[in-house]
Amino acid sequence: MACSKKALVVFLAVPLLMALLAATVSADLCGQVPHCEVNQCEASCFVTGHQGGTCKLIGGAPSCCCAGSSSASIGVHQLPH
Repeated sequence: MACSKKALVVFLAVPLLMALLAATVSADLCGQVPHCEVNQCEASCFVTGHQGGTCKLIGGAPSCCCAGSSSASIGVHQLPH
């Protein structure tokens, strides 16, 4: 019985860890939504100052992801001249 519990934990943990890794590698800012529509996602990202938006499935949940960093934070990341 312990073997089957261990297999269940591995079965559940691996997809969650893969989703977490994918989210940390990406520079996109993502938010879970009930149903993602590209036009609404792009508009939401534009309002927050991002370059664009795409719909992604993260951990089995639909998400709106804004590309890159917002224009408001660009100065913080630039090196001084």
